[in-house]
Amino acid sequence: MRLSPRLRRCCRVAASLLCGLAVISAVAYGTALVFGYRFFVEMSGSMRPTLPIGSLVMSDPQPGSSVHLGQIVTFLAPDGSGVTITHRLYTVVHHNGKTGFRTKGDANPVPDPWVVRFPHQVGVERLAIPYAGYLFYALSQRSTRLLLIALISVSSAYLLVRRIWRPETESLSRRRRRLEAATKP
Repeated sequence: MRLSPRLRRCCRVAASLLCGLAVISAVAYGTALVFGYRFFVEMSGSMRPTLPIGSLVMSDPQPGSSVHLGQIVTFLAPDGSGVTITHRLYTVVHHNGKTGFRTKGDANPVPDPWVVRFPHQVGVERLAIPYAGYLFYALSQRSTRLLLIALISVSSAYLLVRRIWRPETESLSRRRRRLEAATKP
């Protein structure tokens, strides 16, 4: 199947734009990691409408003493489950000379049952990109990464084989045209 020159040109431009976007995204992600930013995917609806499900949340580690009410923070659940939670600081709690925070998801009717203390650092939300987290979540899955590697490998092999065989088919086409031209009266 032969593509028209216009369609071929459109495919090349689209592929170039996608590759450029992938490179720029990778460089931006790497740069953010170097400067200490961390990325999390909002997997529940507890922060809707501020953070829709699937949002990519970029957080900046800040000292626990510098956070204040109203900020969106990312922390490990204090119940020991190891779950990462992104909620808003709702109230300050003083108990036995220690300061803690009660958190609450924007969509939740009541505050979380725990009091969170941030002795060292806590991730403070700096940027949230709605629905971009789905891509990060997909790339964190082994099957998706294997599929992506297989797709790139098969595409590369196809292009290399096509490049190797192409000169032969072009020269055969030229010979055939010369023969046809020579036999026409």
